[in-house]
Amino acid sequence: TTTTTTTTTTSQGLGQQSLPSSLTPSAIISPHAGYSYSGPTAGATYALGLKSRLLNPSLPPLRTIYVLHPSHHVYVPGIAISACSTILTPLGDLTVDNQKQKQIGEQLTSLGVSVQTMSSETDASEHSSEMQYPLIKHLIGDLPITIVPLMIGSASQSSLIGTVLSPHIFSPTSFTVVSSDFCHWGNRFQYTPFIDSKKISQSIAELDGEGMTEIERISPGGFAEYIKRTSNTICGRCPIECFLQAAAIRVGEGKECVIKFVRYEKSSEVEDSNDSSVSYAGGVCYI
Repeated sequence: TTTTTTTTTTSQGLGQQSLPSSLTPSAIISPHAGYSYSGPTAGATYALGLKSRLLNPSLPPLRTIYVLHPSHHVYVPGIAISACSTILTPLGDLTVDNQKQKQIGEQLTSLGVSVQTMSSETDASEHSSEMQYPLIKHLIGDLPITIVPLMIGSASQSSLIGTVLSPHIFSPTSFTVVSSDFCHWGNRFQYTPFIDSKKISQSIAELDGEGMTEIERISPGGFAEYIKRTSNTICGRCPIECFLQAAAIRVGEGKECVIKFVRYEKSSEVEDSNDSSVSYAGGVCYI
């Protein structure tokens, strides 16, 4: 399958030069497909996000990286936390901050949000987190930075989840990775809008562009309405919505928060109903 770059109506290609110099990367939205497909998008996003943050000598050292990811294999009514203390990657191990996970879990439980612990089988089989860990390890090396994985399976209580997460993920010593691919188009995904169009691939890009616009607007309500209206198969829609709720709280407090998409690609160009495609979008959140 050929990976192709597609232009949309969002701010793709916007670099840091378009932002106030006082802002710094605090989070990214990154895809989680095989690296041969989504690697270019993920790499560019990590470079502008996590790498830039690590290389900024004027900021306090990072201590924690939160990984907000969806569930592809099991039903999670709220949030699930990892029982693992160590994550093994081909590049070395990552340490899980179990105490921080416990703290967040207790805060969410007190608000009535369902919190469960992933089985080791569920944890190991979830590729949306697995594909982020080697990229994180590659950049942090042996720095004393811990990981807080949070599987978010529902956005029904996104406001409460965002309220709890906001002070954690926007701490000066924290960084966040939100794991998501965008549109999954084709019969194998049971999602084939625009099938009668002569420009299916362009329509997919425009559909994804709508969602990226709502994310850049930091509009959790607008993003939720967009998902309801279009049923776009954005697999990380729940962690994205919860992250937007957390970001909206920051904006409501009068603090800086800007999200810009920096790259967008699709796994292939769809020409007819026999084709399929997955979209990959990379965004950076600056504070």
